[in-house]
Amino acid sequence: MSWGFCFSIYRVGLRRIDDLAKVLLLRPGNNTLRLDPLPPIPTSLPGDPITGNTGGSSGGGEAGSSLQLSYYLYDHLGNTRIVFHTVLKVDEEDPTYVPEYLADYYPYGKILREWRNCTSERYLTTQHERDIETGYDYRGARFYDADLGRFLSVDPLAAEYAAWSTYNYVLGNPVRLVDPDGRSVKGDYYDLNGKWLKSDGINDNKAYIQVPSVATGGSFGATTTQFFQLAESHSELLLLASTSYGESSERLDDPKEMAAISSAIVNNSLLKGEGITATIKGFALAATDGNERLSIFEATTSAGRNDTPMQSAIAGAINALTGGPDLSNAATHWAGRDIGSPTEKRATGGLVFTHPSHDLQGLGNKMASGAPITTYWKDSRHRPTTVRGTYNYTWGTTAVQGETTFMKKTDAFINATGAPKY
Repeated sequence: MSWGFCFSIYRVGLRRIDDLAKVLLLRPGNNTLRLDPLPPIPTSLPGDPITGNTGGSSGGGEAGSSLQLSYYLYDHLGNTRIVFHTVLKVDEEDPTYVPEYLADYYPYGKILREWRNCTSERYLTTQHERDIETGYDYRGARFYDADLGRFLSVDPLAAEYAAWSTYNYVLGNPVRLVDPDGRSVKGDYYDLNGKWLKSDGINDNKAYIQVPSVATGGSFGATTTQFFQLAESHSELLLLASTSYGESSERLDDPKEMAAISSAIVNNSLLKGEGITATIKGFALAATDGNERLSIFEATTSAGRNDTPMQSAIAGAINALTGGPDLSNAATHWAGRDIGSPTEKRATGGLVFTHPSHDLQGLGNKMASGAPITTYWKDSRHRPTTVRGTYNYTWGTTAVQGETTFMKKTDAFINATGAPKY
């Protein structure tokens, strides 16, 4: 489905690019859009480095307008979700953000729906160019058909990956993995157990995960392996692992506890539509309070983390980033042995232990201050009308791993206050 009209740029202009993003963010399944800082208003415009636009009416600009730059917003896979440019009137202090292209995708890259402002977009899924005539994506080594979810020619390195179809795309996991060029990969290599395997010496901040070896038969019982690139960067993988390592119990070094913390962070990230780095800096104290375990993790070499609890932390981060089992049970937050402290969520917002096994310290449920709390819908003059909802607890537990209790906001609190799930 596609739609588009040639509006005046001032009619479709928005004061905040956040408003434009909500067109996609509010749709089910499209909550992973990442918003970069708002772009500066350029004083000199050399032309669009992506499209080569040098002015005129292309790219959403007005006929005879000055040179124009288009800005791209991507989701976690690098799919183009919003393309826009800015307009600054002489008599206005703030710019207007003008949409040029918006798109939603099926998992394998086929267009679900799109909006065009008199221009088509060539760079779509995972920042690869889509051929206008055939609809195929040029991936470097070969072409890819997003309708089929398959490459259209044999992998040039097929002999090294005999266990897999030579036409397959990211081993059937297009929501979490990307294939940068249709063949071999470069960067830091890990297996699913978090073990660092090697680096090719190229500082490109990419991480690749080894798929388990699969026997191919034959008289020698040969096996093959294959690597796939994480959608997140190598630094994000290590930040997630180091944070879960720092936040977990130093007395247990429980792999499940670290994996669950990573899953809770990723859950929070997806609900916010933020990247891993922004999410962790927003609420994970281990990343900001000088946590000793995190410092040890960062000071240890890649090879030095192997065969230690730090490797387990990396494995848990890989599990969370690739959509593995969620040991936090859909949590967005957690608390350790300090769960009963005056600054923790039990004291500040009220916490209900949804299962007796979650109450590790025998604290018991604690209602929010003033509970039960009833909220009301308000009219245009902000006067209460009908009851919106009532809640007793802001937080409810979801699981326990090691010495960490996991939690998320209660449905009653969300319904009564309209608060976000994160």
